[in-house]
Amino acid sequence: MSRTRAYYARAAYGLAWTGVLTGDGRHVEIARRHLDWVLQQQRPNGWVSYASFVARSAADDALTHPLAYVAEGWLEAGALLDEPRYIEAARRTAVAMMHVCEKRGLFLPAMLTRRLTSADRYSCLPGNAQFACLWLRLGMRDADLPMLNTGLKMVDWLKGVQSLGNENPGIRGGLAGSWPIDGGYSVFAYVDWAAKYFADSLLLAHQARRRLRES
Repeated sequence: MSRTRAYYARAAYGLAWTGVLTGDGRHVEIARRHLDWVLQQQRPNGWVSYASFVARSAADDALTHPLAYVAEGWLEAGALLDEPRYIEAARRTAVAMMHVCEKRGLFLPAMLTRRLTSADRYSCLPGNAQFACLWLRLGMRDADLPMLNTGLKMVDWLKGVQSLGNENPGIRGGLAGSWPIDGGYSVFAYVDWAAKYFADSLLLAHQARRRLRES
């Protein structure tokens, strides 16, 4: 696979799943090869090189959206293949992003450098929703209350930027690509994948709150 596409980890999970379903070990082997290569791109601080959609070098900044794809691929593949290394890698990136978000007062900047710094004043809403899902899933899996807390707070934050009063039925209920809407990702557009990940996060938040009440 291309050395400039670490976010293909998400697709590698689908390939591994196909292999498990069909009993074709070749699919699983190829998926593992890519996932293992992506592991080599993870820095100790949780950053992943070549995670950008347009990465040309290991040092290029990355958007939260493809960074989340990487962590999702590891988490899903780790659970599917019973591979703790992948789950731990997903957790390392999720924890790093949680700290970035919390240090900025629950603001997750859209683009991050390999040092987890950013000058951005806007968020990529699909990335926010994806990391909310990751924080909730890992928080429930590991009984990690701080991570659950961040995940639930992010879901509530996303509720606050959801379009509920727009007269256009194609927009009402949706999420923009960026917040503010004139940010650098899908500028002045409402995107279906933001709504998709937001819906996922709402379902996970409901599950997390139920577990917390029952604990």
